Amino acid sequence: MSDDGRSRRPRRALTGAAVAAFATGCLIACSGGSGSTSITPPEPTAQALLSVVTSVSTSSSFLTAGVRSIVITAAPLAGSTFPAVPPSIIDVGPGASDCAASGSVTICTGKTQTVAGVQNFQVATYTGPGGAGTETSVESLTVTISRAGQVVDFSGASGKIGVVSSVDLVLTPASVGIGNATTIVVSAVPRDAAGNAIVGPFDQSISIVAPTPGPNLPPFLMFPNSNGSVGSGPNSGSLLYLITAPGQTLSYQYNGTRVVPTTAVFQAQFGASTSTATLNFVKPTPRPTPTLAPGQTPPTPTPTPTPIPTPTIMPTAPPLPPTPTPGTVTVVPNQLVFLAPSAPAQTFVASEANHAAFSATSSNGAVATVAAVVGSTTMFAVTPVGQGATTIAVSDGAGGNATVNVLVNQTGIIVQGKRFR
Repeated sequence: MSDDGRSRRPRRALTGAAVAAFATGCLIACSGGSGSTSITPPEPTAQALLSVVTSVSTSSSFLTAGVRSIVITAAPLAGSTFPAVPPSIIDVGPGASDCAASGSVTICTGKTQTVAGVQNFQVATYTGPGGAGTETSVESLTVTISRAGQVVDFSGASGKIGVVSSVDLVLTPASVGIGNATTIVVSAVPRDAAGNAIVGPFDQSISIVAPTPGPNLPPFLMFPNSNGSVGSGPNSGSLLYLITAPGQTLSYQYNGTRVVPTTAVFQAQFGASTSTATLNFVKPTPRPTPTLAPGQTPPTPTPTPTPIPTPTIMPTAPPLPPTPTPGTVTVVPNQLVFLAPSAPAQTFVASEANHAAFSATSSNGAVATVAAVVGSTTMFAVTPVGQGATTIAVSDGAGGNATVNVLVNQTGIIVQGKRFR
């Protein structure tokens, strides 16, 4: 929050009140039956809020082009409690009043309240000042709060997750010759709301829908296998394949049939949005027929002798390759925060070298449930059920495990007369 007390919509509002403990009194009988003594329980103590300074350098790696403000929200770790406080909103755009030169860098500052101890903060970037516009990324920072007035530097916030606003769908090659069997590589470049290419993890999978033959046309594409390599069967419908990380590609095989449409459109789906790329089928250029001069006779072709086949020596079969060793299970993101039990589901993606199937279980189904996304063995959807904190255990079935922290807040908080939901 800036010095002028601005408070705008947070990306996620957090709840949870510090509940004071109480003691029950007890009566101790005096010997001889002369009476009893009452022990008064101690007064409850509340966890004190500390005002701290939030700070960020405009040269921070997560402040990409087009970002004009950041929203810093306290996000307590699972099992901890935290009073509801408004987020800290810092304008970082050119000429922002929250910023001032400090030597060779520019530092932008704000204020927030928190409690002493190890606290986790979420940092969301926006295209407009004051937390307005469209969210472009989410980072996090865990820091130990020890005193009021402490300066917390968020320049080193990490774990950036890009928020996909658009996708560039690219076909290589974009044109193929009719009759020439060709592999078409499909790649997707996700971009945030400011138009920056997202080079790290992003917040949602990108579904690739390949074109179908249409009426009265034979199949002309073979689809990828589950590992992304070219499959062995022709397409029979609009099958979905997912791109879940930067640099992933899908390979489709044009089988060389000459009965094809003029163009075939590939589609990328992300959330409620789509983008397309068009594959062009080009007729081959015919070879010109030589023109003979008047009275000239065509040359007699020289017969080609039949080659004598060379005996083939059968090679020894190579040894089978060793079974790949699974790697470490990772989840992106590793924590999810819901504004209210009625908030929409959010997803996370599990990954591991040499492994492509995982299971996920919620430790408290009364707070949140988890289920695999249809058609995927690596993406899971978490649905909020009730207020509280829980964890999602992710397993590869071979001893590898990872955890996703989940926090479900109450429905909104009141900040300066406005209800945030």
